[in-house]
Amino acid sequence: MIAREIPIAEPRPAAAFGNVVRLAGTLLCLAGVAVLAVALRLGVYEYFHGEGRVVAWVWDALHP
Repeated sequence: MIAREIPIAEPRPAAAFGNVVRLAGTLLCLAGVAVLAVALRLGVYEYFHGEGRVVAWVWDALHP
């Protein structure tokens, strides 16, 4: 059989949609990790080089 004669199965719409959803979830997770890393870096920097207001505000917000 010649290679150009081999039938290629096209992806079904449900499979393609699942791939898009999986990619979107991965990107959102990575964005969340990046935001968390930046927030922690800002908080640590503020704690050691500032007045610690950001860390105190976050602490108060999480522990009412």
